[in-house]
Amino acid sequence: MTTAVVDRPDIGSFEPRPAPRRRGACPSLHHPMQTGDGLLVRLTPARAGLPSAIVRELAKLAERHGNGLLEVSTRGNWQIRGLTSESTAALSSEIEGVLDQFRFGLTLDANPFTAAGSDSARLVAAIEEMSEHPNLKQRLAPKFSIVVDDGGCIDLAGVIADIRLRWAASDRWAIVLGDNEESGRLLGYVRPADGCAAVSALAEAIAEIGPNARGRDLSLPRAQIATTAAASSFESGADPIPERAMTIHVGHIRLQDESLAVLSPAYGMMHASSLNAIIDAIDEIAGARQIRLCTTAGRLISVRGLDDHHIERLLTHEAARDFITKDDDPRLSIAACAGHPACDCAHFDTHAAADRLVERGLLPHDGSTVHLSGCEKECARPAHAAVHLIGRPNGIDAFDDHGSSLGHFTEPEDAVVSTLPSAGGIA
Repeated sequence: MTTAVVDRPDIGSFEPRPAPRRRGACPSLHHPMQTGDGLLVRLTPARAGLPSAIVRELAKLAERHGNGLLEVSTRGNWQIRGLTSESTAALSSEIEGVLDQFRFGLTLDANPFTAAGSDSARLVAAIEEMSEHPNLKQRLAPKFSIVVDDGGCIDLAGVIADIRLRWAASDRWAIVLGDNEESGRLLGYVRPADGCAAVSALAEAIAEIGPNARGRDLSLPRAQIATTAAASSFESGADPIPERAMTIHVGHIRLQDESLAVLSPAYGMMHASSLNAIIDAIDEIAGARQIRLCTTAGRLISVRGLDDHHIERLLTHEAARDFITKDDDPRLSIAACAGHPACDCAHFDTHAAADRLVERGLLPHDGSTVHLSGCEKECARPAHAAVHLIGRPNGIDAFDDHGSSLGHFTEPEDAVVSTLPSAGGIA
């Protein structure tokens, strides 16, 4: 397979950067984050996605007020890069009329394709209502997050959460504290009717520890006491969580009730012109149909509202060339943060390094992931990776999934070849 690779500058030398900022503050409209290419604003779309016209407006705003670069984050949020203080104020003013298309407040991740009226949908609605209580919301850490995972087609297992509800059986949901599904601590199980009460009690217990406390800070005995008092159906236990029946990847995806065209910008980043082109193609193909674009975990963009024939037309359209549309694309084997120069903490250009790995065929042949992080924050860290390459002022440190050192290297290519026997390639 031939993969189109965007031309990028050389990854450059490794130079000292500012100390990484704590991953805590959320770059909202009123509190943008300073990065290497200006300010960054993050917008969380409505759970059902955004109408194509609103996505087009986002692209226009990114070009008019930023540097034209947008990202889909690992949680499925839209990020606009390259803003200034003045242009952020202008963007905030212009977007005010469509703010009802976005979610604000506590981060709550869930499967947007779950059936209306299901236990999962009811849990999400109840927790969203509960989380808006100012007495609780104002006492939780800035990036406090909850995941409600129905075990469906959107893989939320790798998404970090302070409190996680995970479907375990027809009438039981597992409660997991901190980290991702695998590394978090399994507290026990509740029936769906008690799910919101359990989450509320645990959030309150975490808030009592302090304003920066997270799920990992709550002791299991204290968590069990809080949950037992709030949820009569709570029972401790550590039964295995069921495997997911299917997971959405890129391409033509058929669900029980709808079909999707699923695309992904390489490494989560795209130019506004590429996004505009795909919206133009959707309008050309769909005509007067009401089309929505739903961004989800895994940096995926799912186009909703097209029939199967139109999906095939879109995925093979010239406008789709700037996106990943096939599940054998080698770029899917790379998890990379924004890197230098987009991030002022990064010690190397992660995207240029990723492209070099693709061009030279230096990726694992077993489907595992290579993680590239410009600095020690590891903002794009996946649940698992064959090797983690972390930028330092004087090169790259390589680690395995357990944090054991695999050596220090000058180039990402050398690190991959030296640490992964399954990585082939050309010299």
